[in-house]
Amino acid sequence: MRLFIAAPISRELREALSAALERVRTDLSTMPVKWVAPENLHLTFHFLGETPEPAVDAITKRLRGACANFPALDVLVAGLGCFPDFSRPKVVWVGLRDAGRLAKLQRAIHDATAEFGEQGGAARSKPDRTTFSPHLTLGRVRDTSSDQRRRLGRELQRQNLGELGWWRMDRVTLMRSELSPAGPCYRELASVALPVS
Repeated sequence: MRLFIAAPISRELREALSAALERVRTDLSTMPVKWVAPENLHLTFHFLGETPEPAVDAITKRLRGACANFPALDVLVAGLGCFPDFSRPKVVWVGLRDAGRLAKLQRAIHDATAEFGEQGGAARSKPDRTTFSPHLTLGRVRDTSSDQRRRLGRELQRQNLGELGWWRMDRVTLMRSELSPAGPCYRELASVALPVS
């Protein structure tokens, strides 16, 4: 099973993002971007990859332990950006503000579940040094020329999403991703509530 750990967004935020994304998609309709379906928007904390089914219970138990000391938090959703940057966009995203607490939660989740999935033992002997950058992926740029990427970056910089609102992040989920020609389909396997402060 292909697994990842994420936080699902609220219905209200999904509606706000859906409306904003529709405007962006319309403005950039000729650009080579594969947009994420609104129902698939989420914050990824840790991608496990291919994982044996019997490990689900152990991962869920570790996830509960990792989340126990992190109360639900309010996150401001604002700002359009790209990875790696606007001159070479590969991923289009909207930012999440409260990076300090989100980064601590992400680190706890990663450390608690690092031995599972594709990385397995390698994760235990080689710590993950990737900087966590909280975001919601809106789209991925298709294979295209450098000139087209730069043009897309300039167009994206002209987009003004502003602040899309606050999101009360109150749970973390273990998700299964099933790939198909129509795009990924996500199914929740377990949900861990964050304590109310």
